[in-house]
Amino acid sequence: MKILILKTKELGNYLPILENMNEINDFTFKGMHRVFIAKEGNEVVGFAALQCCHGYYVFRACVVSKKFRGQGIQKKLIKSRLRYLKNINVNRVSTLVLTNNIYSLNNLISCGFVFNKGQEVIDGITYLKLIRKIGN
Repeated sequence: MKILILKTKELGNYLPILENMNEINDFTFKGMHRVFIAKEGNEVVGFAALQCCHGYYVFRACVVSKKFRGQGIQKKLIKSRLRYLKNINVNRVSTLVLTNNIYSLNNLISCGFVFNKGQEVIDGITYLKLIRKIGN
């Protein structure tokens, strides 16, 4: 498994593939700091996005192709984003997870994320707020 780390403007031929895989309504790659693309051979099997807003970093969409789920790819994408942030001296990252997305929630917690100030409701949808310190 190989993970590519690209700026949004570098997505090029990957963009239609990622948009086709995307299962998240109203997610856009525009404005993402980096996009992490998981490949098995020549096949794109998943992606994850990282957003930076006013110096605060947020894990955004993480999607794994249905036929590759259950193989630890999401966890690899989480760890890859954490390593990237550590290398650029970021000390914390946050994310939102749908309350019923148990697989993502478990993967994030197993990678050191903890609950942060309860829940957030966006457009009538409830999300759990998580945060993780990076480095020391």
